[in-house]
Amino acid sequence: MLPITMTLRTETRREKETVPIKAVHDDDLVQYLKSLGVSAPGGDLGRCKICSGQVTLDNLAALFPQSGSIKLVCDRAGCLLALQELLREGEVRL
Repeated sequence: MLPITMTLRTETRREKETVPIKAVHDDDLVQYLKSLGVSAPGGDLGRCKICSGQVTLDNLAALFPQSGSIKLVCDRAGCLLALQELLREGEVRL
């Protein structure tokens, strides 16, 4: 995994916050998911934490631990915005 940083902008204060996140190369993604107990039989990984839509290898945007399990987020714009808000509020850590 390679550490990268993501810049989040808050609408209320117009401040920049940087949050370190981890990234996994596409070539290593399936093996990494297996190591976390997230398998992809038929390419289906599970449901998006935000919209409950189907998450596959093609639309997986993020994953994070919560309540003892791995949660997935799809690449829909609304889901990414909601994830950004959860990160900003400290409810989720990547």
